[in-house]
Amino acid sequence: QGQSEDPPLAATINNKITEHKASSDPYVREFSKQTSARAWTEKTPDPALSTVRVEDLCAWLESIGHRPAFFFPEPVETPPADKPLTTTERETLLGIIAVLAEMAGIDLREGFKKYTAADKVLPHADARKMKASRETLANKLSEARELINPKGPVLPDPKSD
Repeated sequence: QGQSEDPPLAATINNKITEHKASSDPYVREFSKQTSARAWTEKTPDPALSTVRVEDLCAWLESIGHRPAFFFPEPVETPPADKPLTTTERETLLGIIAVLAEMAGIDLREGFKKYTAADKVLPHADARKMKASRETLANKLSEARELINPKGPVLPDPKSD
């Protein structure tokens, strides 16, 4: 029920103090004797005047092998950003849009009305849960038209075959 596998911080601190008191290092042994001999009746430090930098606390916690999630959250991975399209890629995709529009019966030649064309595509986009607005569809169809038909009719008239 929400308990971590790590021992509580207080128990970890007590264990580390005990380990240091039993240390073979003469400095640690001498320091431990001095601090345990100190009377508890000495003036208690004022918590309002005592500060511990978070970086120091994290370094100490890490040194004793204790990594609470509050101080050491898991890093959040950000997905890699999409690379911008090159001119060739953009023109290829617009060409594909033009071909598909033609296959769907959308005329991209002279007299092209981008919102009329977008209105033909929008129900199909909605049915496939595409997040494309009428404005976006109209603009992309218009860009496709400009690519394949920049100065007038370039596509053959189906009636002239």
